[in-house]
Amino acid sequence: MSFERRIAAFLLDLSEQSEARGDSPIEFPLQMKLQEICNHLEIARATVAGTFAKFQQEGLIVRSGMQVRILDMDGLKRRAPPRLVRRQRAS
Repeated sequence: MSFERRIAAFLLDLSEQSEARGDSPIEFPLQMKLQEICNHLEIARATVAGTFAKFQQEGLIVRSGMQVRILDMDGLKRRAPPRLVRRQRAS
């Protein structure tokens, strides 16, 4: 799976977790620091930071420090692996 797909899937997973807690699935805090995200996804720090910046430039998300807001949920889902998107649509 490409790093962009893995990062999109990670953000969608955080969105689902936020919604399951009764919070917004659109805007939520990152519960991990950038380096912890990199370690979790096994992706280099520059790649994760660059992908967040790319997603932001493309209008998919806005990231401000430890806060993320999903601007284009469908666009982010298109970046995620098809299996994850099917699971979310079934919910």
